[in-house]
Amino acid sequence: MPTTLAPPQPPSRRLLSQHIRRSLPSVVWAPQVLRVSLGRFDQFTGDHGSPQVTKRNNRITFQEKLNLKDFYVNGEEAVYDLVGVTIHAGSATTGHYYTFAKVGGAWFKFNDEQTTKTNWETVNRQQPK
Repeated sequence: MPTTLAPPQPPSRRLLSQHIRRSLPSVVWAPQVLRVSLGRFDQFTGDHGSPQVTKRNNRITFQEKLNLKDFYVNGEEAVYDLVGVTIHAGSATTGHYYTFAKVGGAWFKFNDEQTTKTNWETVNRQQPK
């Protein structure tokens, strides 16, 4: 019976925080615009050496403001306003992306040709699909 390898598990919050702190020691100023992209897909070697891809569907929580003060060497205030969230609906091998964006103080959902006005509560409730 072949052995199935499990995909790598996402790091714990504590380990992720430690990794970020080790990765940022030379950053002494906050950029004007900060783009954060979370790796939601893992590739690993499966049965018989074939590549396998999985999607992480764990919920990510976020706020409308992000303060990275603790990650900068000089303790500089680094507060960012969230202006967009991109969602992937589907599996690791197929799916569809749509975006929520804040325009002129209001939240909108952009899904191909369809644009609808929404609110922060709807954006914040999004779950991986």
